[in-house]
Amino acid sequence: MNRRDFLKAGTCGALGLAGFGCGRTSRNNAEPDVPEGAVRSPWFRSEGGGRVQCTLCPKRCVLAEGERAPCRVRVNRGGVLYSLAYANPALVQEDVIERTPLFHVLPGSRVLSIATPGCNLACRFCEVWDMALVPPEDVPVYDMPPDAVIAHAQEPQVRSVSYGFGEPTVFYEYMATVAKRARQANLLNLMHSAGYIEPKPLQAILGSMDAV
Repeated sequence: MNRRDFLKAGTCGALGLAGFGCGRTSRNNAEPDVPEGAVRSPWFRSEGGGRVQCTLCPKRCVLAEGERAPCRVRVNRGGVLYSLAYANPALVQEDVIERTPLFHVLPGSRVLSIATPGCNLACRFCEVWDMALVPPEDVPVYDMPPDAVIAHAQEPQVRSVSYGFGEPTVFYEYMATVAKRARQANLLNLMHSAGYIEPKPLQAILGSMDAV
């Protein structure tokens, strides 16, 4: 067993005790470059010739068929941009709200923080490089659809869900769905971001956020 498999086994075992599944997202044999569970992103436009341009962040990457963006979680398959960062967080943990660090929001409460692999930046001082600067298939991830996140947040002291640690822009679709469910469950939504995102997707997500 190598180090990656050992870490994955330990992480999965711990989460399994809490009643949640864990594992690397399996690949679709018909589309070997797109894992099962990948979702179509609304943030792209066709460039012709099978190429697409991502319109989520200011890099506006133009991707050829089968090409993956530098963020490691956006891929062009058949002229459609897919997100590989949906329902597969690499980090799920409860924190004190002050660590988010939104210390003025619900002081003294606890928050459920989630983050997936991938990032659209490459900061040399990154503290979560082993999660943010790698593709999702290379790190242990949790099988955690949006409803499972909300179920995990149903703890007496947890009053909010935070999208951060890694850059939440890259798991935009997952964040948007979880945020909708969180709002229905009377949980606050907190976004901890570098702000490297295009104006239209930013405006679209702000309606679901209570603090950024």
